[in-house]
Amino acid sequence: MPTLLLDCLPVELFHETLSYLSGSHILKAFYFINNYLNDILTGYNHYILDLSASDIGKNEFDLIFSFLRSEQIVGLHLGQHPFDLANRFLSNFANRQPLTHLRSLWIDGTIVVDRSFLTRLTSTIDLNILLSIRFDRIHQTDIDLSDSYNFDSLTHLTLRSSNQYCSLSKWAPTHLTYLHMFFDSIVHMDILIRANMHQLKSLGIGIHCDSNNIQEFTNAFSNYQWTQLIQFNLNLSGNMNVSFEIMHRILSEMHRLRYLTLILSEPLAIHNDVLDGTQWESFLSTSLISLKTFNLKFVIMHSWCGPLDDLLIRFRSEWWISTKQWFIEYDFGLKALITVPYFATKITDTDHFYTVNSMHNPKIFYSNIESLEIDLQKYDRCAKMFMSQSLTQPCFNHLTRLSLNGSFTTELSARIQEHVDLQMVKYFQFTSQV
Repeated sequence: MPTLLLDCLPVELFHETLSYLSGSHILKAFYFINNYLNDILTGYNHYILDLSASDIGKNEFDLIFSFLRSEQIVGLHLGQHPFDLANRFLSNFANRQPLTHLRSLWIDGTIVVDRSFLTRLTSTIDLNILLSIRFDRIHQTDIDLSDSYNFDSLTHLTLRSSNQYCSLSKWAPTHLTYLHMFFDSIVHMDILIRANMHQLKSLGIGIHCDSNNIQEFTNAFSNYQWTQLIQFNLNLSGNMNVSFEIMHRILSEMHRLRYLTLILSEPLAIHNDVLDGTQWESFLSTSLISLKTFNLKFVIMHSWCGPLDDLLIRFRSEWWISTKQWFIEYDFGLKALITVPYFATKITDTDHFYTVNSMHNPKIFYSNIESLEIDLQKYDRCAKMFMSQSLTQPCFNHLTRLSLNGSFTTELSARIQEHVDLQMVKYFQFTSQV
C-alpha cells in the first residue's frame, strides 16, 4: 500500500477526528487506504454505529461485521432499514462476544421494543452497564421485566412514557444527569426527579394535567433543589387554567438555567398573563440571569381574531430584540405564539405565504425554510410575497428542495432567482399541465 502524507499525522489526531464520525463513515472513508491507517482503525475503541442511516448498504454492514470487534463499539443506534440491519446486527453479534464496552443505546420509533426484541437485544447487550438509554417505542403490555434491571449506571435516560420505564425496572436510577421523559403521573415524575435532582443538568418533562392536579404538579417544584440544572424543557398539556404565577413557581428556583423551552398545548385566552412579554422580561432578567436561550410555543384560542400588534408589542422591547435576541412571532398555521426560528416551520408552500408576510422579522423565517413548494397558478400571491421583500441577498438561503407546479413566467423566474439561493438547492421538481 502507498505511503501518504497522512502517515505523518499522529495517532492522537486521528482519534480526535474519528470521534466526530459514525462508525460506518469511518470505515467507508479510511479502510484499506494503507497499513498505517488500518492499524489506527484496528486500535480505535470508540466506534458509534448508526444502523438506521439510509446511506449504509450491504457492503458497509459486511465491513462493520468483519472488521470491528465487539469491544470496539461504544454507541449503537438501531432503526428500521431496507436491509433489516438491526436484526442482522443482533443475529450476527449474538454468536460473538457480548458488547461489554457499549455505553449508549438508542432504539428509535421505527422499531417496537417488545418482549421478543428485548430478549434478543439482551443476549448481546447488558442494559445494566449502559450509561445512556433511549427507547422511543416500547410495547409495555408485552413486557414485565421490572425485577430484571436496576439501571444503576445510567446517566442519560430518554423514554416516551414513565409507564414504559416501570415495565423495565422498579428502581429509580440515582446517577442521572440527563432525564427527558413523558410522565404518565406526577408520582412517577416526583420519584425520578427526587432521586437525581442534585446532579441533573438537563431535564425534559412532558405531562398531561387538568384543573384537579395542576396545583399538585406545581407544588412539587417547591420541594426540588436544583444545584446543577442548566437546561429545562416543559411540554404541558391538558384542560387547565395556566397562569404566569404557575410558570413562576415552576421556574423560580432554577437559578443556574441557561436553556429553557416551554410548550403550552392547551389554548390560552388572549388576555392570559402568560402571554405578557413585559412580565416575562421582568422575571427572566432578575431571576434567571444566566439564561441564554428561551424557546416558547404558546397555543392561543382559535376564537381570537384580534390584531397582532397588541399581543406582540410586549415581546418587541429592546431587551427582547437587542439584548437577548429572542424573536417572538405569531404563526397563523399553528395558531400559536412561537420563537423563531426554533419553532418555525422548515417546509412551506403557496397557501402559507400569508403567515410569512405577517411576521415582524420575516428574514429569520425565510432563512429557516428548507423546502418550498409554489403553485404557479396562484401567481399573484407568490408575486406579492417575493416583491414585498427588498433584499440585497437571497432570503431563502438554506433552501434544499424546490418544487414548482404550473405555467412558468419570465417575471416569476426572475423573482425566484433573486430570492432563492439556487446553489443550495439539491432537489428540484417542475410539474406543468399542458
